[in-house]
Amino acid sequence: MVPTRALRLILSAVAMLTAPALTTASVVITQIEERSFFSLWLLSNHAQQSSAHQQIKDNHEIIVVPYFDEAALTGADMVYLSPSLDELKLAPGELDTLVAFVESGGRLVIPADYGVWADEFRAIAARFDVTYGDSYINGVITADVLDWDNPITNGVGGTVNQFVGSAVNDVLSSSHPDFRVIAQWQAGPSSIGYLQHGAGEVVFLSDFSTFDTDMFFQADNQILWTNLFEYANPSVLRLVTADSCPGPMRFTVTGGTPARKIAFVYAAGLGSVQVPPGYPCAGITLGLNATVSLAGVVEADGSGVAVLDAHIPSRVCGQVYVQAVDLETCQATNVILIE
Repeated sequence: MVPTRALRLILSAVAMLTAPALTTASVVITQIEERSFFSLWLLSNHAQQSSAHQQIKDNHEIIVVPYFDEAALTGADMVYLSPSLDELKLAPGELDTLVAFVESGGRLVIPADYGVWADEFRAIAARFDVTYGDSYINGVITADVLDWDNPITNGVGGTVNQFVGSAVNDVLSSSHPDFRVIAQWQAGPSSIGYLQHGAGEVVFLSDFSTFDTDMFFQADNQILWTNLFEYANPSVLRLVTADSCPGPMRFTVTGGTPARKIAFVYAAGLGSVQVPPGYPCAGITLGLNATVSLAGVVEADGSGVAVLDAHIPSRVCGQVYVQAVDLETCQATNVILIE
């Protein structure tokens, strides 16, 4: 896969790491929380455990920093706070630096947790008028998605699960007039929300264990995580659909090469199949399994937008995944589930 732009993303281990801040794509794994399989695999040089891990690594430059200062955040597009075994303790001035980063156009992702990390995450969220409550909810984090068109949740089936045995999703709430709820738990407490602050945005998640554990290997968890990371770079090649299954559905790719061909493919499951020799973009890895088939090839318009219209039968709903490939750059989009 050939990314059009390496997204510089700061992945904070949130504990005070002993390694110096890095300014290259190299990453130091120090004091990362042991069950954070997502973080461990994303930062490793080993073969990735899922196609979503690989896609995130292909499209992002990931750097771990020991603390937040202006130098560490210079050039970053997104900051993700990753809980560690040690409690999150921000040094004086670090929170101000994070707020200034968002105000200047950066994106901050805050995945809360119920318990040991709660107080510090509440302190960070409070700077943006958002509260992580003392109460908690059980079950999936996106039981009810309110905004299917949002790039964070587009293509997610509403079954993003938390860590097995960890029956906690910290409740989100905010009185800020610009706070927007993307997903909630059974028409009740908010589980995903975001807020524009200055020129940037903050995304709030109600339970980091939904993403930082082996639950990441579930299909919808992978889609949500891939969406979240790509959300930091609006110019990235992206596939969305605003329609529902069955019936007519429109699949739209944005960020493609203007006046060049975009291939739409589908499969019966997620995977890491490679395009075989003899085909355009041979050798790239897709996020689909070996049942992949070509749905159609469309030429993008002058803005890099390509549209594929299809009539989807009911037997396909919730069973088939779609992805697209820019045949000029050989960059692949995110994967979405037809539903």
